[in-house]
Amino acid sequence: MKSLLILTTSFLITFSVQAASKLGAILQGIDGVFTDQETIVVKAKLESSRVIPYRMDIPGEIVQFHLNGKKLGDALTDGDGVAELEIPAKEVGQYLVVASLPGESDYQSNEAEVVTLVLSRSTPIAISDIDHTISDASPWEVLVKPNSKLKPLQNAASSIKYFSNKFQIVYLTARDDAFINKTKEWLAMYDFVKAPSLFWDFANGDVPSDHGDFKSWIIEKMKEKFDNILIGFGDKPHDIRAYRDHGLRSYYIGKQGEVIHPDGIKVPSWDKIIEHFNANPIGSLSTDPQVL
Repeated sequence: MKSLLILTTSFLITFSVQAASKLGAILQGIDGVFTDQETIVVKAKLESSRVIPYRMDIPGEIVQFHLNGKKLGDALTDGDGVAELEIPAKEVGQYLVVASLPGESDYQSNEAEVVTLVLSRSTPIAISDIDHTISDASPWEVLVKPNSKLKPLQNAASSIKYFSNKFQIVYLTARDDAFINKTKEWLAMYDFVKAPSLFWDFANGDVPSDHGDFKSWIIEKMKEKFDNILIGFGDKPHDIRAYRDHGLRSYYIGKQGEVIHPDGIKVPSWDKIIEHFNANPIGSLSTDPQVL
């Protein structure tokens, strides 16, 4: 019994030392939207667990991906800390892939959810910005305050749910991808519809640095795959410009004195957005996109 106790104690001490010696890291799921006819690429990003904005990308680490408890495969992080795994096309639906580090990794990290949405080409889509569109918080407040202090705009969550009955929701934000986990947790905290959230990456030279250009670029890439991206919600003139670049009906919920694209629709609240939409279904305005 004494020998068994010594062995058990030795194992626990060794395990504790190994766990303590692991380096801290943060894993974030990079959501994606795909057609039911294309190969799916699931992605996750691994960064050091430093305070934003001093996180460093971690290359050369294995990330494993699971769906419903079944392993999909492993992928190695690249120079940007991003691991990508290709999986075969799937039926229309929303798949919650889980990314994690293997037990033998030198890093200790959270698990990360990757919202992987598969749609038919003709699915109606609505795009929503986040900051000052559904969240009543500035980028600085997002940086320094906990989610519990970052309140949503009045009736934003219920309004997004209302539109989700008619459109597939996609969140498109100029928040940096360092805020992926915090943003997803905030969306869940305030009962927003679970949907893919697409983020900006200021350190990626291939991504437009202007926020409006970034959003227009993402929508352009989406329109190569989907015919009916119909509505956009935003609070900045550049949001409306990006939406109108691609013919979306564009609701502006920002400062009412701002000059925006002439085809943008200024509204002071989410209640007024729904009121306007109900009185003017898609296709009833001369500036509306054509539904295919």
